[in-house]
Amino acid sequence: MSNNARLPPKQDKTVWLAFMDYVQQKELMPVIAFVFSRNRCNELGDMVSSLDLTTQKEKHLINSFFWRVVSRLNESDRDLPQIKRLEYYLERGVGIHHSGILPILKQAAEMLFQEVVVKIFFATERFAMGVNMLARTVVFDSINKHDGLEFRDLRPREYIQMSGRAGRRGLDKTGNVIILGYVHIWEWRLGPSKLDNIVYKLAHASNP
Repeated sequence: MSNNARLPPKQDKTVWLAFMDYVQQKELMPVIAFVFSRNRCNELGDMVSSLDLTTQKEKHLINSFFWRVVSRLNESDRDLPQIKRLEYYLERGVGIHHSGILPILKQAAEMLFQEVVVKIFFATERFAMGVNMLARTVVFDSINKHDGLEFRDLRPREYIQMSGRAGRRGLDKTGNVIILGYVHIWEWRLGPSKLDNIVYKLAHASNP
């Protein structure tokens, strides 16, 4: 079985909701969650938006800002399904970011995340290479990705680039990196170290 194998849907949801409960209790939000497919981003957005992570004041701020952004679109585009879906996610403190989302909506989600009214941000790898955004915690949905030819483990430089988003200068003493790797992680290597836990957490000092 390859590293990209997943738990059954019900167990998958249980793991993610338990994770969200953990980061709330430990005050580890905001979180950037790196996900290696657009469909998986949408799936996790649906899953986690069953929670409600925002206050009424935050909902009002999100809604007002979001519709100011949407008003800049052509009227015919304002009823697109992704607009309704993203509005629902954002009001509940959940953002998604991938190439299938309109650029103006991605920018809106980024700005709301920077204001810390969006608590968890599901993003594909390209996000790590472009937008300069940081979080208290980075979580990996998997350590296995498809590179256009085959499924393979993350390379050290890929891991470092994404995990480097954890820790906000002047706000966090440490950045937190969590891997939710469900199956067959036993042989994954990062440099010389063998990582043999199904789920593990690495805390590292953020830049002073």
